[in-house]
Amino acid sequence: MFGCDREPDPEKAADEVAAARSAVQESLRSVVAIAEDAGVRVPQAGGEWSTCGVNPTRMEYAAGGTAEPTDRPVAEVIESLTVALEDDGWEVENAGTGPEPYAVLTRDGLRASLGLSRRVDTRGQLSLGVVSDCVHTTREQDQLLGEKDAVI
Repeated sequence: MFGCDREPDPEKAADEVAAARSAVQESLRSVVAIAEDAGVRVPQAGGEWSTCGVNPTRMEYAAGGTAEPTDRPVAEVIESLTVALEDDGWEVENAGTGPEPYAVLTRDGLRASLGLSRRVDTRGQLSLGVVSDCVHTTREQDQLLGEKDAVI
């Protein structure tokens, strides 16, 4: 039997879950504050868990929101926010304009993304989010998959 097939310690898993959620929410609030300093308003953002592995069970926490429309092109907003996030200690992992403008940045095991919303009601507006690394969870933590958090 391999070590990766065992259930994680429940206390350790609970600590990792709490730490991941807290780190993502705190980082998203920081990203939104930087966006708002640049004149981009994000009226609300939420977070939720999703699976990223089943044996052993692993989940990741993601939080994000969509900005209100601005008079600036979204590509320009993404470029300026990418620079501002770099100034805040994020590192660009990937960025570009094709086929649509986007940026992916990392810091402290988290990944931030900027891009165009694909939701019908906000299509073409700036979407931003932060996601954690996968954390080991116990089967008892599966109830997290139905939870949705208001972050902002």
